[in-house]
Amino acid sequence: MNNVFRDRFRQLSFGIFSIVAASLIFASICVGQGGTTGSIAGTVTDPNRAVVAGATVLVTDNATKQEFTAVTNDEGYFRIPSLNTGVYTATITGQGFKKAVVTEIKVNVATPSTIAVQMELGSASEQITVVGGGELLRTENANVGTTLTGRQITDIPTASRDALDLVLAMPGTGTP
Repeated sequence: MNNVFRDRFRQLSFGIFSIVAASLIFASICVGQGGTTGSIAGTVTDPNRAVVAGATVLVTDNATKQEFTAVTNDEGYFRIPSLNTGVYTATITGQGFKKAVVTEIKVNVATPSTIAVQMELGSASEQITVVGGGELLRTENANVGTTLTGRQITDIPTASRDALDLVLAMPGTGTP
């Protein structure tokens, strides 16, 4: 009788352990799929549309004043990953070029914001300011999307309080 009880206990313990392990793995996968950050990337060119390698890009969060720095590579490309959502300002400096400032760069969750900056020849003490986020491009993918705020979600007329009703607000969707 003792052996039967011990075997049953082992089976039950293994079953509980398996369920807990599977739950932890599933939870870690779900957390990895989500995210609360976006990124800013872009290219820096000169007046002749040639790339500017070695330019310094300083990105500042307008709300917290936190700064992030990157340097353009040989193709004039830079990328700053893992930025919290919000509005940012980018300051680009390069040897022999005027300082360029791009304001109002909006960063959304899991959406890369891309800017294209054309530097002008001149002294670094001179500055060019591009207001309105510069040329925001989506070159990483062809998806078109938006981020809804909590207020927008509550203001959308839906038949019920089911979050899946928001899917019907997307273009190209309908109900049978």
